[in-house]
Amino acid sequence: MALQSSGAISLDDIHVEVDGSTGSTCSINDSDIRGLIDKGDGAQSAFNEFYGAANITYMNASGGTTSTSGNYRFHKFTSSGTFAVSAAASGGASATVDYLIIAGGGRGGHCRGDGRSGGGGGAGGYRTGTVTVSSTGDNTITIGAGASQIQSSGGGAIYSLTNPQRGGDSSALGVTSTGGGAGGAGQAYFSSNSDSRVVGGQSGGSGGGGYGENYLVNSTDTAGGSGSSGQGNSGGGGRQDTGGGGGGKGGSGSNGTRDGPGGPGGAGSTTGNANVDSATRGGGGGGGARYNNAGAGGSGGGGAGGFYTGHGSSGSSNTGGGGGGGGGFTTNTIGAAGGSGIVILRYVYQGS
Repeated sequence: MALQSSGAISLDDIHVEVDGSTGSTCSINDSDIRGLIDKGDGAQSAFNEFYGAANITYMNASGGTTSTSGNYRFHKFTSSGTFAVSAAASGGASATVDYLIIAGGGRGGHCRGDGRSGGGGGAGGYRTGTVTVSSTGDNTITIGAGASQIQSSGGGAIYSLTNPQRGGDSSALGVTSTGGGAGGAGQAYFSSNSDSRVVGGQSGGSGGGGYGENYLVNSTDTAGGSGSSGQGNSGGGGRQDTGGGGGGKGGSGSNGTRDGPGGPGGAGSTTGNANVDSATRGGGGGGGARYNNAGAGGSGGGGAGGFYTGHGSSGSSNTGGGGGGGGGFTTNTIGAAGGSGIVILRYVYQGS
């Protein structure tokens, strides 16, 4: 704590402020004592110059890509690494670290042709807040990968719906963001329209959009997946022939419309004190469409859906954006990959 701002100050008071033991031998010319008021060796000083002086150590760390703004230092991690704290805050300096932690985005839904369309992938969970870092040491930073693209297997079939589909979790300083949910998808075995299986949008940081089934074969709509509280929003529902948009941090994905455009992905966000570049991240993937335009990807890295016979577009790297759903008319289409996540940390590294 700082020395008093008025009244008598003893040399012992000053010594204790610089972490000396009370009653132990010291000199006004000791380097740690002089350092309190920035005096050189042998320079004259008066006791009243020590009013309000404080022995402050500011937090210092390494890891990721660093930058500064004012009294703050930022650490941006675009791949997994270590946040290594070499000096802990003391003497009244702030030990608070602001964080922005975004998980990997979910992949868009794949689909068989014949009028079916995949849902957009949900954005990776987007969390902001503060933690206290009171000690030195290494802290593991994990960046979640975007869910991988699903491939067509040929022969009129699509790979199994049970493949891993959610984006990877990101974590830092004891806080974890959940990977984005996959877009709703359909699998048909060989050529029979009646021999088909579908899944709706999957839950995650933000939920994936629902699958759009061929209304001539199966008029049942599939729902979008739910988002995690505080991390993202739900995906939109699939509507006969069109996929729903994946949810984003800033809003839910939109529903598809029968014979209309695919549902746009939910918008991303710029929130968080640690968002050093004020970039928009965490957008949902757009739903695929049969006849009309595919759903647009949500602002903040969401991939656009596919149209007619087109594949979806991948979510952008280090945004947690969801992948776009495949469009379907007569051709099998793939669900696009989600974007990888990111972690950004901010703390006070110097005084005014």
